[in-house]
Amino acid sequence: MLCDIEPETIVNRGSAIVALVDELQTNGYIVDLRVVKGTDHFLGKIYCDIKLRTDPVDLDELAFLIANPLNLRRIWFGCLESWQQTSMWSMGSTIEYDLDELFETGLSGFYFVGSSHKLFRESNYSSLENAKEHILKMINSFKESAEQVILG
Repeated sequence: MLCDIEPETIVNRGSAIVALVDELQTNGYIVDLRVVKGTDHFLGKIYCDIKLRTDPVDLDELAFLIANPLNLRRIWFGCLESWQQTSMWSMGSTIEYDLDELFETGLSGFYFVGSSHKLFRESNYSSLENAKEHILKMINSFKESAEQVILG
C-alpha cells in the first residue's frame, strides 16, 4: 500500500481521470491540467506543481503520471529532494490546498483532492466500475453548469 491507499485504487482513479480528460477534449474543451502535491515540512510548506502543457493533453503521458503508483511516489520524493533545505530524514506530512482558496479564485473545473483529504472517498475508486460511475456523475454535474468547481 501507498499511504494506506491500495495501488489498485490509484490505478483506477488515474484511469478515470484520463478518461475524463479524453471525454472533455473529445467534446472540444481545452484542458489545463495541474498535478499538485503539498507537504508541511518543519521549514515551511512545500508545493510540487506539475503542469501538462500539451494541447491536447497527451493521454499516455497523463496516464503514466497519475495512474502509476510507483511513478507518483518517485515524483513526490524527487520534488522534495530537489528542495535544497529538505533532508532525507524529514519529508514532512501531506497537506492539501485550502478549498476556500480554490473557490475564491473564481476558476471552474474539476478538482481531485488528495487521498489524505477528508473529502476523499476510496470507495469511489475501489474498482474500475466505481471509478467510472463516479466520473460520470462528475461529468453530469459539469453538463448542468460548467461554471462551478466539481470535487472528485
